[in-house]
Amino acid sequence: MKLQWVVIGLAVALGAALAYVLLAPRVLDETAQLLAEGATAASQLDRALVDLERAVSDGGEDPSGIQQRIDESYDRAASAYEAAYVSDPSADVLVILGHLHLSVGEIDSARRAFVKALTQWPGTPAAYGGLGDVLFAFADYRGAIENYQNALWWDQNGGPSPGIDERATHTRLGDAALLLHLPVLAQEHYRAVLVTEPESFEALLGLADALLQQFDDVEALAVLEDAARVGGAQRAGEIRERIALIEDRAGGAALPEWTTEFSDTQPDAS
Repeated sequence: MKLQWVVIGLAVALGAALAYVLLAPRVLDETAQLLAEGATAASQLDRALVDLERAVSDGGEDPSGIQQRIDESYDRAASAYEAAYVSDPSADVLVILGHLHLSVGEIDSARRAFVKALTQWPGTPAAYGGLGDVLFAFADYRGAIENYQNALWWDQNGGPSPGIDERATHTRLGDAALLLHLPVLAQEHYRAVLVTEPESFEALLGLADALLQQFDDVEALAVLEDAARVGGAQRAGEIRERIALIEDRAGGAALPEWTTEFSDTQPDAS
């Protein structure tokens, strides 16, 4: 009997994919071996991308050496996943390939992988989500929103595997709506995230931005207070930017006491 495999996870850090494969005991068929090779290389790519971000930000390790690691691990992962697709075609592999391409900026290749998945397996939620990411990268925010909406709909209505991370998709849809100055739509999707993940800093900050677009500064301040608590010192700069905008609008009116920590103009209560 043909060995079955299932992709049970895909993590993207700066777009890098990491897949885990469930294999039959003791024996690996050709497809499973290729998937395992691809997952190993994708994991190495993930680490190299993180190292590159760190090197660029702190001026440490030579970025050129890290770039060579990225190129080599990407090539190995792509070759393994492409061979796995030839061996056993599936939407799962195409979605992994799409995210892999996207992680290194190969946007056209990513688009082709997601479109092919939707052509062969219509209604695949993760392929719609990936295509939304591609269009977002091209600054086609309306197209991105349409694909994220399709991803959510098919995920909730029996679309074929693989599914999506609903919270991440809601967040990206909210981000696209914000960029189009559609604050009501953005709020809907950030609030959907907060129902199940009330301490999501990204959703709280996005919701605050949507409220600020509507000039609802009072509610925005309430949301920003939660975001400041969740984000801590690492994200204080983002809170400070928004407090500065509210101060400018307030025209000297007093803001809540907690904002003094993030203000360049209000006296610190301490």
